[in-house]
Amino acid sequence: MKKFRKPGSFLCALMLLLMLMGPAYAESSQDNMAEAPLPTPTLTADVSVSEKVVPGTNDTYDVTVSMTPKNASYSSTTTDENSKADVIFLVDTSYSMEDEKIEKLRGSASQFASLLLQGGNDAVRVSIINFDSQDQSTVRIPLSSNLSEVQTAINGLVPQGTTYLEPGLLNAQTQFDVNGRTEAQKVLVVLGDGTVSDKQAAKDSMAAMKLAYPSVTIKTIGYKISSYTETFFRELAQIDTENGQYYNADTDNLDDVFSDISQQVVTAQVNIKKLTALCQKPENFDIVPGSLVNPDGLTLDMDQFDAGIIQAEISTPQSGAPLTFSYQIKIDPVKAAQNREEIGNELNYDFKYFYDQSGTEQTGAVADRDLAPVFYIDTEADENGLIDADQIVGKGADVSVAWSPNEGYSLSSALLDGTELGNLFSNEFSDVSENHILKVTFIKTVPPVVPTVTPQEPVPSPETPQQEEVSDNTPVTPATGLSNHYSVPAISAVFILIVTAVIATRLKHKANR
Repeated sequence: MKKFRKPGSFLCALMLLLMLMGPAYAESSQDNMAEAPLPTPTLTADVSVSEKVVPGTNDTYDVTVSMTPKNASYSSTTTDENSKADVIFLVDTSYSMEDEKIEKLRGSASQFASLLLQGGNDAVRVSIINFDSQDQSTVRIPLSSNLSEVQTAINGLVPQGTTYLEPGLLNAQTQFDVNGRTEAQKVLVVLGDGTVSDKQAAKDSMAAMKLAYPSVTIKTIGYKISSYTETFFRELAQIDTENGQYYNADTDNLDDVFSDISQQVVTAQVNIKKLTALCQKPENFDIVPGSLVNPDGLTLDMDQFDAGIIQAEISTPQSGAPLTFSYQIKIDPVKAAQNREEIGNELNYDFKYFYDQSGTEQTGAVADRDLAPVFYIDTEADENGLIDADQIVGKGADVSVAWSPNEGYSLSSALLDGTELGNLFSNEFSDVSENHILKVTFIKTVPPVVPTVTPQEPVPSPETPQQEEVSDNTPVTPATGLSNHYSVPAISAVFILIVTAVIATRLKHKANR
């Protein structure tokens, strides 16, 4: 008997020891999980200046400032064992989800499931339901805490058919009815990539679910959709007036969207308290009044803005959702002329964000910069002519410079960056992308030698006597003297008579001798 009692006593003692160690081990495991590193809220921020000046201007640039917070609303990843959640992921599998979209979705959704089901406990359960053609919604897996099975269901999603959301919503409500836990938080995540076939029916089904389960939290994700379709998914989320939330996602930020949703489900809430972006305007520029385009939710100190300092603030930024504002800057020609260093054209931004973590206030910071190019067209003319003033312009500008000589001078040379332009009196600068120097010189004009001509007295031309026209009916008057009133025959007759008389007289005189 003693041989049997000793082993029995040993077993009893071993069992008692295990019973004492068990709770201690479980408590230790929970403590280790609680001490896991917490993700720190981060911020991706950048400032960008338009590549060229605003069309129609030679001195104005567009400036865009974008800030995208990550882990902005929730910072702890410790799962509360006393908090339970039933999460249904209702996903669009219509034909438009083919290729890159579905591939990215499978990977991101699998990571989403692993974030929700971390720790291997059944505090959180996940169901995967797809929707596409009418009456073709399928429960890929009912509410389950088995990560491997959930991920298998996600990897089996295949695009097909059109887009009917209503059957999927009915299946989701049935899951809550049949498999949902009374004490568990209920979360519905709906992802779609386009407009649905019957919007009103879908809204009615979502409203019916909210009526049946007033505490259900609704999250909607517009996956690479247009602004027109985005409105529908926003309206779906707004049916949950307390906690509803819409996310605009693409292949680049889908992981961040799922990460934010998972943190809201399984962690304690820690909001970023404030986010600021501070920038002194570039030294060679002024801010264009009235050019600010500001999104909803972002507060700008307008007194500071008018003074050239950008100070933006938001109290509760949404993780993964970029906050963007834009404005214009214009070259200050006086300062730009005084300061030709590139540093005077540089935008330097300091972004800061403030949040609570572990009961203490934390601060994060990130910086970014960009350059607004300024180019100089220097003009020079000698004292014998004029040229347009120096030009100070931005990249892509189109300007004209003209020159002219003083009176008594002509163009000698026009050199652009050392190259002769020829006999031109203006130059067009198109799409300026570098500095230029334009120099012109003029030369005194030598008047041409003109030969001297001595004026001569004009020689009058003889006048030709005009004959009167005699009508056939006018009688001819016989000639009685040398007058213009006698005809030529009459004059000839008189002349013959005189000559005859002279000859006769001489003959008579000779005879008398």
